[in-house]
Amino acid sequence: MKENEKKAFDFAAEVTKQLITLSTAIITITITFSKDLIIFADNSAKNYLLWAWILYIATVLFGIWTLLALTGSLQPIKKESTNIQSQPEPQTTKNANPAPEQAVETDCSINSSNIRLPSILQILCFIVALSFTIVYGYKSLNNSNVDNVKHSDEKTLRIIRKIDYSIKPDSTMDTLIIK
Repeated sequence: MKENEKKAFDFAAEVTKQLITLSTAIITITITFSKDLIIFADNSAKNYLLWAWILYIATVLFGIWTLLALTGSLQPIKKESTNIQSQPEPQTTKNANPAPEQAVETDCSINSSNIRLPSILQILCFIVALSFTIVYGYKSLNNSNVDNVKHSDEKTLRIIRKIDYSIKPDSTMDTLIIK
């Protein structure tokens, strides 16, 4: 295999790994902060986020498929010969050795269809998922700005989180004073 073909496989694998990493990171961040982000979002914005998550997961799956296709193209499965002979051929000399297997170099390219299909699907899923995430963020910010404008004219306070603490009435407290 030529050096530039090796580099092409390396770069294709690196791009695939980067898209997998970015997809999992975006899923993790949006899920981690979803309770803070979903407060301002309406139902249509939540649907964008749900579809973005689905497409990010598809991006990861297509990325794994691409990596497996790259690996399979570099080392294809050897096919056994199916020549069936009814009788062995007589040997003409006593020390005749069978012909050694010749190394057959196959054409390896990242442009083969088994690599291109999952790679293109991975890239498309990532781009669409990223655009859905951006639309979700825009709609969430737009809704929060509308809520702030509505409440800015009124003389009310907006409660973000309410926490109630209660102490049991029959509880006692011991105090130790040291002088």
